[in-house]
Amino acid sequence: MVRTLNRRGNRRGNKRGFTLIEMTLALIVMSVMILASGAILVFLARGQKESADDYDCQARLEIIREIMIADFRPGYTIIAPGTSGGTSTTTVTVQSYDYNASTAVTTQRQYRWVLASGTLTRYVSTYAGGAWGAEASTFSQSGVTSFGITRFNDGDGTASNDKRLDFTLSATQGTQSATLNYTVVIRNIT
Repeated sequence: MVRTLNRRGNRRGNKRGFTLIEMTLALIVMSVMILASGAILVFLARGQKESADDYDCQARLEIIREIMIADFRPGYTIIAPGTSGGTSTTTVTVQSYDYNASTAVTTQRQYRWVLASGTLTRYVSTYAGGAWGAEASTFSQSGVTSFGITRFNDGDGTASNDKRLDFTLSATQGTQSATLNYTVVIRNIT
């Protein structure tokens, strides 16, 4: 009897292929690999969202801090909190001098920051003609969960010259939260 070989060297009568068990095992292995890849993608997407939320939360607090420093540093009077060692959890008010270098004009302004219903709002009024003008809201930021201000007591018994404000500011974004502590020293209080 003559047996002929096909191109692969197999005998024609003895064709080999995958068995049903081998195919089932291959499908199971591939399914596990696909499910694992999907779980990794979900984990990475969740991590990216949390990272973006954390960055947004930190950035919002930094913006608020920078605006407050610019408002309060040239201040000459702290209206609220009004007493040394006094603490407020919703509002701070400072009267400041704003100098415009291009016009060489100094303007008196009152900055009031208020936390209400999770939104921190900045109100500004200008002193002109012997009176303070109406307040205008010039900035607001939602997602602020707490806003605490403490007027530092320098210990000399004179409340009018206590010129340091300590701030604690917290915010949330999605599942992330952040807290920022900072101090502003009012320059023009004597």
